[in-house]
Amino acid sequence: MSVLLVDHTLQVLDIISENPDPLFGIFIYDILNFI
Repeated sequence: MSVLLVDHTLQVLDIISENPDPLFGIFIYDILNFI
């Protein structure tokens, strides 16, 4: 499960690098806190 979560996080980070968006930043922040 954790591996899938990390893989998903990396995909989202890749999306952020292409399309910066404060909402995505907050989303990542919540995911990191969840871990």
